[in-house]
Amino acid sequence: MRFDAVVFDFDGTLVDSTPAKYHAFFDIFPDDDAIRRIVAEVLRRDPDGSRHTVIPRMVALMREEGIQLAGTEQDRVAAYGKAVLEAVAACSTLARAEEALRLARKSGKVHVSSNTPQEPLRDLLDRRGWLAMIDGIHGYPARKPDTLRAVVAQSGGNAKRVLAVGDGPSDEDAARAVGCPFVKVTPEQGLNPAIAALEGAHV
Repeated sequence: MRFDAVVFDFDGTLVDSTPAKYHAFFDIFPDDDAIRRIVAEVLRRDPDGSRHTVIPRMVALMREEGIQLAGTEQDRVAAYGKAVLEAVAACSTLARAEEALRLARKSGKVHVSSNTPQEPLRDLLDRRGWLAMIDGIHGYPARKPDTLRAVVAQSGGNAKRVLAVGDGPSDEDAARAVGCPFVKVTPEQGLNPAIAALEGAHV
């Protein structure tokens, strides 16, 4: 079946940036065992959570345990954004990512949906020279299910003809909620299953 649109996640799907983003959450707090435990637990519960959601949750839990922190939640969010932008920009592209984008463009419209805020996401895509291959960029505060529904509506209304590609629970949950076919990117197989699905769309 030909796809009218393909929606890619960014981190861990097109770019090998998941470890860098994970470790950056620890770097914006003091190096303390109790703090590291709280950060790890919040990320375990919400591995795909936006910085705007998980950092306030981390700070609230720290304060509940009597941990004193300088500055505000927004200071931490800003520090994370600054640290992670350069870290992600330096990360390697996932193998065959550009091939997947080109194949998706031959099939239909190409979108990127991420929990990374909108402007940093656009900046990161621009730095890799990918903007010309992408029709829609959807970063935070857009929610992944809402983005998929909007893309389906723009593409003729048939969810089965909008392919979602991602590595995280939020990507799979969004595809299930909207009724879109989903291809999971894993460390073992990378983008190979997505490319196979896209090549099959051209047969």
